[in-house]
Amino acid sequence: MPPIFATEPSGVIFDADIPAILTELKELGIGEFTISVGQTDMATLLWGFAEHGAAVNGLVKVKSAYADWTTGEHSMVPAFHLTIA
Repeated sequence: MPPIFATEPSGVIFDADIPAILTELKELGIGEFTISVGQTDMATLLWGFAEHGAAVNGLVKVKSAYADWTTGEHSMVPAFHLTIA
């Protein structure tokens, strides 16, 4: 499973944050990551990552940020898998 850049579970990624996110990931030696945030206009967000050197590789499943209150288990949710050039 690729490393995950974690924001608050209800977090939103803004276009202006993309360069700093990619810089920090590179500094930490992280070459791949996933985005599972379900915000509006995801295509534009992914395009922003691509413009700054990331490549969208497809879809994967990752554990949800929220645990089921009855079982304590985290369900699997879809996420975009990206790599940094």
